[in-house]
Amino acid sequence: LWEHIYRYKFALPYVRGRDVLDIACGEGYGTAAIKAAGANSVIGVDIDPGICNHARLRYGVDARVGDATSI
Repeated sequence: LWEHIYRYKFALPYVRGRDVLDIACGEGYGTAAIKAAGANSVIGVDIDPGICNHARLRYGVDARVGDATSI
């Protein structure tokens, strides 16, 4: 958990005014943090349809099902 949090903390200063693709977004807390940090837009992608649905419902983010190896 802490490794993920530190990765997002590192990235947040760079997202303001940018369009961001959050690959392997998981449950969506990081995608929501990117949105709150001022990204123009952010799309989360994860392989698990259930976790994408959770991200949409809990954090209100645009989470889509996709395989990182196909992007």
